[in-house]
Amino acid sequence: MEVAYITLQTVNLKLVGIVEDDEKFRPDIILGYELEPVSRVKDLKPECILITSLQESQQKRENLRTLVDGKHVYISDICVR
Repeated sequence: MEVAYITLQTVNLKLVGIVEDDEKFRPDIILGYELEPVSRVKDLKPECILITSLQESQQKRENLRTLVDGKHVYISDICVR
């Protein structure tokens, strides 16, 4: 996640939030952003979602597709195994 954040500083993209799986969510501030449960991702109004987790990325992608309009929000993994 930190590498993705640093990379965002060099491109024309804006970070709108950081989310965690609902079952793992605990209130926190990360890189100056209030951590949100993934169930609230739609409230962040993302145009793109980058999955930085190295575990269960396919499951996370499928879950995100149920939460946002997959035709209008690009979802990608930072690492593809």
